[in-house]
Amino acid sequence: MRSFRDESRLNWSTHGDIPPTREEVNTGALMRIADATEAMAKNHIQLQRDHDMYKRWYEKEYERRLGLERQLRALRGVISRMKNRATKDRS
Repeated sequence: MRSFRDESRLNWSTHGDIPPTREEVNTGALMRIADATEAMAKNHIQLQRDHDMYKRWYEKEYERRLGLERQLRALRGVISRMKNRATKDRS
């Protein structure tokens, strides 16, 4: 036995020249709404994954930048000490 979900994926149509009933039209509309909702959910999930990926990249690069800034400050301090020693040794 097929589930309602499987049944809703079938293409329902009228037979011959008989126009669809109001119930068939409503059923078709609800099925299209359900399909569109499923498609939106897939897009939303992909957007969440992309967001998480970009957030991880940002945090990783932010930490890397902080490390490079600390390294730069340390090297500037070394340069200053070397300059001070050089001027002190000349005197």
